[in-house]
Amino acid sequence: MTNPDSITVYYDASCAFCSQEINNLKLYDDKEEMVLVDCSAADFDECPFAAEGITQQDMMNALHVMDSKGQWHIGVEAFEIMYRKAGLKRMAAMWGHPLIKPVAQKIYPWIVRNRYLLSKIGMVQILGLWGKVAARDAEKRAGRCKEGKCSISQKL
Repeated sequence: MTNPDSITVYYDASCAFCSQEINNLKLYDDKEEMVLVDCSAADFDECPFAAEGITQQDMMNALHVMDSKGQWHIGVEAFEIMYRKAGLKRMAAMWGHPLIKPVAQKIYPWIVRNRYLLSKIGMVQILGLWGKVAARDAEKRAGRCKEGKCSISQKL
C-alpha cells in the first residue's frame, strides 16, 4: 500500500550518476514516501502523462516528481522536493535558496546533457561515498529505534 504522502520520482536509471543519487536519497526515506520509477525502461508507458503533455523524452531530459496532490515538480524543484521527503531539510533548503536555485537551474541542463560523461569520470564514486555514509546513518537510526531511543533529528 502506498503512503498517502508519497511522491513519485521519474528518473533515468540507465544513468549511473542519476541512479546513485536517487538511491542515496532513498536510504534516508524512513517513512517510505518516495516511489521510484525508471523512465528509461523499454517498457515505460508514457500514455498516462500524454494529457499533461509530458513525454518519456521530457522525463529523460529532466528529473520529474509528482507529489501526492498530482502536481509536477521538474528539475531543480524536483530535487528540493526529494531532499525534503528524505528528511534532509538543510539540503532541501539549499536547493530552494533564492541565491542558489537560479544558479542550479542554469547549471542543471548542462549536467543532464553530460550525465553519462559525469558517470564515466568518477562522479558515481563520489556519490557512492555519500551512499555509504547514508547507509551507516540509516543503520544507526534503526539501532536507536530498536533500543527505544528513536528520534529523528534534522538531517544534513
